[in-house]
Amino acid sequence: MRRAGGRCPLPDGNQLSRRRFIRSRSNRIQGNFNCFPSSSYAPDAQFSLAKAFMAQEKYPDAAREFSQFIQYFPASNQLPEANFLLGVCYF
Repeated sequence: MRRAGGRCPLPDGNQLSRRRFIRSRSNRIQGNFNCFPSSSYAPDAQFSLAKAFMAQEKYPDAAREFSQFIQYFPASNQLPEANFLLGVCYF
């Protein structure tokens, strides 16, 4: 279930729980991506991982993931957004 703004609801809604949730999510995405790099879900996994790093304010990590996404998946329909978010990471 999603609420307005596209964010997943959290049990208690406090900021600490949100950070833990995002960290946990990014760890799971990274593990799945590392285990199955040729999966059809790989582009979405890498893009989600980069966005999770941005949510954690880990901009160098996010920039690295967006750069790899752009390099490995140049035909993706998420390419314009990835290029934009890569620029945001450096801003």
